[in-house]
Amino acid sequence: MIGERIRRRRRELGLTLRELADRTGVSVSFLSQVENNRCNPSLDSIHRIATALGVQLLYFRTDDNINSPITRAHERPKLHFRNPNVGYELLTRYLGGATMAMVLRFQPGERRSAEALAQQTEQWMYVLQGTMEITVKGEQYILWPGDFIVYAGNDLEETACIGENELEVLCCFAPPIL
Repeated sequence: MIGERIRRRRRELGLTLRELADRTGVSVSFLSQVENNRCNPSLDSIHRIATALGVQLLYFRTDDNINSPITRAHERPKLHFRNPNVGYELLTRYLGGATMAMVLRFQPGERRSAEALAQQTEQWMYVLQGTMEITVKGEQYILWPGDFIVYAGNDLEETACIGENELEVLCCFAPPIL
């Protein structure tokens, strides 16, 4: 399904595989394999493709229950960018609303630098378990379970798990960013 959606969007924009490859930094052969469902792209690759095609990352999701108000714990879409030790569980199925929620999970010692957002957001994080180090607009903070932080999305610089236990954080973004 992802490959079909990529091909459809690429054709809507009148792009060749070569042009999309140039915009994304991935090879034509890789894009061809993705479009023909012969390989599964990483979340990082999908993110680059979505950016090049001018769509949100979750444009490519294959969830048939996208409009359901309920997301069951066992049905949460799980996302990983480059690092499998840093994961995201999407809580919000419908992304046409004003907010998006997810759970972040970092293994001990893991860090993630923030990427520039295409649009400004307001974000908040609530630490459920573990110890988080977060850098926002040059200021570094340590948060423990029960602590809360709110900030402008593009002010986030880095998030890390600095304790010996897994970090679990509830996050909310307004408007949705994926």
